[in-house]
Formats: sequence, C-alpha cells, structure tokens
Amino acid sequence: MSSLETSSNLLFDAALNLALHQLALFVKSPIFLEQMAVAFGSGWSPIVAQNLVTELAQGKIPKIEVVADLGGALGAYAADNNKIYLSQKFLLANQNSPQAIADVLLEEIG
Repeated sequence: MSSLETSSNLLFDAALNLALHQLALFVKSPIFLEQMAVAFGSGWSPIVAQNLVTELAQGKIPKIEVVADLGGALGAYAADNNKIYLSQKFLLANQNSPQAIADVLLEEIG
C-alpha cells in the first residue's frame, strides 16, 4: 500500500469515526425525538428510529464506494444496492477536513 493510499485510508477512517460518533451523540440527545418528528412528520415510530440510529452509530452502515464522478454531487445513496457513493474529487479537495467528509457521510446515511 502506498503512502497516499495509507493517508487516504486514515482520513476516511477519521471521517467515518466522526460521523459515527455524531450519530451516537444524536440518538442520546434530549432533542432527538423532536428533530426526528420535524424530519419525518407523524408517520414514524420513535422506537424504530432510535434502534436504527443506534445501529448506524455502531457501524452498521451501507457500503461506501469512492467514484471518480458523481455529476457534481459530493455524495449519493443508492437504495437499490444500499451503497453510499463519495466523489473522489470531493475527497481530494477535503484531505485536511475529515469533518467535511463526515458531514457528507451523515447526509447520505440519513
């Protein structure tokens, strides 16, 4: 593995850990249920939502693939194969910002 690949893997791991940590904090937040109600209206189950976010925070997330081009998007989620796609260009532009990458991961996860 080249030093560039190692560096990229470390950055990605840092970003993913940040995203999972933020999910763990969110599910424990006193405003979790309120924010879920704003996002999903009245047709959702608080217990199912808490279980789902807890599972995500524990790392049970969709597979992630880096692709060269997403038509200008930073990331995308494909429900048909339960996969998150991240733009290689975005990752390269944010090599010093694991939080920016974590933000896109969180957007695509949730």
